[in-house]
Amino acid sequence: MSDNKSKRILVIGGVAAGTSAASKARRIDPDSDIKIIQEENVVSYGACGIPYVIEGLISNFEKLIERNEQIFKHKYDIDVITNTRAFKIDRSRKKVYTTNLQSLEETVFDYDSLIIATGARASIPNIKGANQRGIFLLRNYNDGMKINDSDIIEKAQSCIIAGAGLVGLEMVEAFKKRRRGLAGRNGSMDVTVVEMADHILPTLLDKTMAKIVQRELEANGVKTILGERVEEIVGKDRQVTGIKTDTKREIESDFIVLGTGVRPNSEIAKDAGIELGTLMVIVE
Repeated sequence: MSDNKSKRILVIGGVAAGTSAASKARRIDPDSDIKIIQEENVVSYGACGIPYVIEGLISNFEKLIERNEQIFKHKYDIDVITNTRAFKIDRSRKKVYTTNLQSLEETVFDYDSLIIATGARASIPNIKGANQRGIFLLRNYNDGMKINDSDIIEKAQSCIIAGAGLVGLEMVEAFKKRRRGLAGRNGSMDVTVVEMADHILPTLLDKTMAKIVQRELEANGVKTILGERVEEIVGKDRQVTGIKTDTKREIESDFIVLGTGVRPNSEIAKDAGIELGTLMVIVE
């Protein structure tokens, strides 16, 4: 799929890492043919702003989009192929096999240099009842839109956040301050955070610092349950009604957000025989 340019550079993944790598490649090699394959329908957006849209501080998700496909093409001469999943790398033939997620059409891209910037995905724990309506994850743009546009959340008066890491606490604040829906009209949403570790932000803070954060949460009406794990998500007619923890505590809730960490999207690299490390942007 080359167009007579001197070098074909293919980037799998967009958002921050992939688009930055592609832009840097363009500055280094003005004559190269650069393409970005992006699984989402937007390529460059401010993921950190997602909770602020859900809260209502930012009015819509389009305001998080930094650069669209047209800007990349006209300003940087970089082709962006969205809604497309790369599922196989053939290193010996220097080809990447992809599927369009809308048409299901398969396309093969050739490359001279390949950059893998596939990031991470939400880690879904093995919890009984985790396949019901009213359970949400938050990792990317589309996840945020699903939460924001859900009729369940629009009517909800209570929620549970499973996990007191960065994503979990951002969602605690977003729902506590949410400025629309039933909670926005009738008062603050009832928010409970459940963390299996014995303190808030367990991978970032020690217990002393975490206690300060916990007191601030509780001062703002957030219930904190520490040292307990969500063992089961209970529901009625396949709709979430609450949880049970491993201490047999039962908590009612209109919906649940699983903020239980992330895992790398490294399968495509591993299957291609590429050595994995701690840095998820791999150039070969």
